[in-house]
Amino acid sequence: MKIFISGSISIKTLNKQVLERLNNIMDKEYQILIGDADGVDKNIQTELKNKNYKNVNVYCSGETCRNNVGKWATIHIEVPPKVNGRKFYMLKDEQMAEDADYGFLIWDGKSAGTINNLANLVKGGKTGIVYFSKMESFFTVKDKLTFEELLRKCNPEDLQKIEQKTGLKKKLSQEPELLQQVLALPSYPADIPFENSKDFIPESLLVNESPEISYPNNQKKSILDFLNNNLVNDLYKMVQNGMDYYAFILLCSGLELLGSFFDQKELGAIGVSSSRITCAIDNLFSDNYKNSKIKNAIKGIRNSLIHQFRPTGDIALTSETTSNCPRKYHLNKGLSPDDKRIIFVIERFVDDFKYAITKLINEKDGKLKPVINTDRFESEFIFVQTVKIESDVITTSGGLPYKVINSITV
Repeated sequence: MKIFISGSISIKTLNKQVLERLNNIMDKEYQILIGDADGVDKNIQTELKNKNYKNVNVYCSGETCRNNVGKWATIHIEVPPKVNGRKFYMLKDEQMAEDADYGFLIWDGKSAGTINNLANLVKGGKTGIVYFSKMESFFTVKDKLTFEELLRKCNPEDLQKIEQKTGLKKKLSQEPELLQQVLALPSYPADIPFENSKDFIPESLLVNESPEISYPNNQKKSILDFLNNNLVNDLYKMVQNGMDYYAFILLCSGLELLGSFFDQKELGAIGVSSSRITCAIDNLFSDNYKNSKIKNAIKGIRNSLIHQFRPTGDIALTSETTSNCPRKYHLNKGLSPDDKRIIFVIERFVDDFKYAITKLINEKDGKLKPVINTDRFESEFIFVQTVKIESDVITTSGGLPYKVINSITV
């Protein structure tokens, strides 16, 4: 597999999270495609050289290569005589996106080149894992919806500058995937009206009521499908629409489901909520979460909100979007000297939950394999069915076992 690694020149060092992901790539002996710029490119090259990693190609625009610290094989991309400036270096980036199978991008939220590389990958039907340094979190971007989620976390002024430099809207308007709808960069408000529901639903999930559609449209989803493609996306939508308080309930329930990957009990077993939340945190979250007081507080959120619709104990729930609380306060003690509560900022909590799911996927065959119940990856969880009843098109979600309706008209 070929991995295109790209990043912002402004990022001068690689932190522990990025290095862990890079080590995973090296452990799997993937081929790395890297540019020759300063910043992330040069830092990645230095790390690869220090690890004596050989499976690397350095891409350069034109005949001169600015950085190739490991003296790896160099791929020179021919540049027409009159091309210069930003476009000169974009040509090698475009070629790397075309040659790669996957992308790993380290982004500061402002770099036009890095987000342009991500757009090239997604246009080609490829997935990019983005480390957003501002939030210290990873995001998986593979389609319109996930691209949109990432951009909404950025400063609108920065997005405007990116558009001016790259012309992404015009570039992507010619593509069949219609990503230009996502990249209407200057017009991302903090709160998007809920009435525009199609903004939040990928076109592939909308029912097509044209006569050509065939019924039924049945789909069996696994637990991981549900967590990664439904719950996480819905949590982001809730937060964006000011429903952050209720998002905490779903997130903590999702933690319990995530923790089920670390036991052999039936999914519906009684009395396992606490142990499953503990397993999810201990195996998939950062050390900040592993303090016993933090774990107990999260269990307290789950229990008190489900049963009382209010947080009890030394817990304070807040949000960056609706309550103006910066993410940096997440898991800190209090907002004043007299406030002893543990602060939970929903945006950071959801990002860390998303990262935990990604880690589970990556560790299915990795170091966590001995403690993972791999049967959970394949077992059916929810059955989604679309049927036509006379002139009505109806989609239902149900548990298992299920009964498949074969007739077009019921």
